[in-house]
Amino acid sequence: MNESKELVTAKGEELHMMIMCYKETKLAATQRLSRKRENKDVSLVRVYEICFKHAQWRLTQTDGQLGIADLVLSNFLYGTIS
Repeated sequence: MNESKELVTAKGEELHMMIMCYKETKLAATQRLSRKRENKDVSLVRVYEICFKHAQWRLTQTDGQLGIADLVLSNFLYGTIS
């Protein structure tokens, strides 16, 4: 029962992250489109976006015994236009 609860919770968090990324992407696309309509000389080549609701990494030695560093990202959004 507990395993099922944990699985449902994990899937719910994953779905929430995907929905938030989708909303951010749609909002950014709408804003770019409105800016493009205002100024016809603007052209967009490429947009890169990285979005995390929650990410956690642990850097260890090659044998996995000694922890070197822990990294936790929450509500992370990175975007660039090139």
